[in-house]
Amino acid sequence: MAIFARAPLLVVPTAPTIYTLEQVATDPYALNATLGTYTNFVNFFDLCAIAIPSGRYTNGIPIGITLIAPAFADDALARFARRPRAADHRPARPAHRPALHLGASSQS
Repeated sequence: MAIFARAPLLVVPTAPTIYTLEQVATDPYALNATLGTYTNFVNFFDLCAIAIPSGRYTNGIPIGITLIAPAFADDALARFARRPRAADHRPARPAHRPALHLGASSQS
């Protein structure tokens, strides 16, 4: 909560990597746990969050960010998420430089 005393929201990556459907089918629990690396704590700490698109890598894989705020700030967070973002007009990061890659992925 100390973060929210200084800033209205926290921005984190939505997921550390992207898996294919085939990869998820082989170990759905472990891979889904990895996908929640940056967001699983939201429910534990009674926060609210919304994931929004934030561009694409040059290979077409989407990039997302998650906006996190204190509980009951859902409406304000949704309004903020609908605002146009400068990232929508920037070129995507190169495909050979994944943002944060913690798991194996055949698409990085």
